[in-house]
Amino acid sequence: MAMAGAFRRSAALQAMAAFCVLVLLVPDQVQGQGKCPPFSCGRLSYVYSPFRRRGDPAECSVPSYELTCADSNSTIQIDKATYLVTDINYSDQYFWVVDASLDSANNCPLPRWNQLP
Repeated sequence: MAMAGAFRRSAALQAMAAFCVLVLLVPDQVQGQGKCPPFSCGRLSYVYSPFRRRGDPAECSVPSYELTCADSNSTIQIDKATYLVTDINYSDQYFWVVDASLDSANNCPLPRWNQLP
């Protein structure tokens, strides 16, 4: 039983270390980016670095922040899943996403993955 607890602590420490590395590296990747003008995408307006549109030059921004703009939707690919981007807050540095496979008319959607507390 002690091994299971040690494994969980070890996995948690590895996850925290990976997060810290990302926090340190992403600003370096984004620095010097943003050579492209702001754009509108779906219902979002004045979108700029680190986000980019499909087809923008590589120097515009970070490729993993590529948005697909169609009709009134803005989507982003994270891992192998597609998410609707509903809001981007540059001052607090976050963006809101909703699983694109969820049916908005369904009152009780099922999550894509099992998530444990």
